[in-house]
Amino acid sequence: MKPEQAVITLLENGVASLSSRIYTGYAPQDAEMPFAVVGRDSTEVDHHLLGVSGLRLARIGVAFYGPRMLALGVIAEAAEGVLDTDNDRTTVAGINIRRLWIEDTAESQIELADGTGKPIHVIAQTYSMHYKEN
Repeated sequence: MKPEQAVITLLENGVASLSSRIYTGYAPQDAEMPFAVVGRDSTEVDHHLLGVSGLRLARIGVAFYGPRMLALGVIAEAAEGVLDTDNDRTTVAGINIRRLWIEDTAESQIELADGTGKPIHVIAQTYSMHYKEN
């Protein structure tokens, strides 16, 4: 199983306001807002002095999209509460998560070309995950 699927499972189980509106890679053009898009940015294999540890480090991006920044902020905070587990160890979707923590958050907006003048707000979070595949 992929580490981004573990993040999606955690979000589905922990952030009720997103429910089934969590996508991998990209969202459909007509996706109902608010929604989240999850994607892996990179993966590194960890090594120790005694050899390969079996641990991997993945950087995973989670971007939240919605029409109102205040409501989106509540969702992003709830997601951080679920995902930023620091030193908790758990197994999700076949991934043994050793540590999952937030590295960065950025806020922006996208102006639509439809002439409505209504932007889509975006909160992008970057997480790092130490994990082993089961």
